[in-house]
Parts: sequence; C-alpha cells; structure tokens
Amino acid sequence: MLPLVKLGILGIKIISKQVVKNAKVAMTRSPRFHAWAVRFGRFYHRYEFQWKTGRRNRSLEDVDDAKAVQSAAEIIGEGILFVILAVLVTWEYHIKPKREEAAETAALNLRFQELREDMDVIKEELKALRESKIPVESV
Repeated sequence: MLPLVKLGILGIKIISKQVVKNAKVAMTRSPRFHAWAVRFGRFYHRYEFQWKTGRRNRSLEDVDDAKAVQSAAEIIGEGILFVILAVLVTWEYHIKPKREEAAETAALNLRFQELREDMDVIKEELKALRESKIPVESV
C-alpha cells in the first residue's frame, strides 16, 4: 500500500504544477484579474526594491502592466502550489504515525496469537503428563 500512497502524492504534485501553470495563463488573460494584478504587481515591485536595497524610494518607477500582471500571476501560482504541497506534507505527517501504529499492533497481535498457541500446546502436554501418572521430577 505504501508505494501506492507515494505514487498518489507524486501524481498530485505533478498535476498541481500543471494546474498552477494553466491558472497563471488564465490569470494573465482575465480582464477581471488584470486591474488587481497590476496593483499587486506594482506593490510587490516596490516592496522587493525596498527589501533588497534597504531604503525607500518614492521616485521609483512603476513596472509596466504586463510585467506587473506576470509578477502577480507568478506569486499567486507559487502560493497555490505551496498550499497544495503543504497540505500533502501535513497529511502525510499525520497519516504515517497511524500506519506505523497499525503495523505495530498487527505484529503484537500476531506475537500474542503465537504465544497463546504455545501456551495451549504446553497445557495439553501438562494434561497428558498428569493423566499418564508418570512421576515428574521436580527441579
């Protein structure tokens, strides 16, 4: 079962990357997204400049609309991909201990069953000894 789960997670990662790629293309073509993306892309450009240089520059030129939209689409796409992968990692983190606990429980149950069978064999041997009236040497 484990290889199927790993393959499923890998498949989700591959599919999510393709979905994000298609979403980026759709976002750059959408007129509703365009106005918001321009504002967001320009804000990100200013923020990035301030972060890299460590200074505020009020006279910083805004990037053109195409670059702003592309930047916004990239950031949103990466955010979507990050959320999908974070959910997968969290799910795997919570499921793995449960799987290990189930495997350990199964191993303990198997060992318990073996011990019970051994005990039954010993009881039968003891019963046969008692019935045979053969003196048992005590140690």
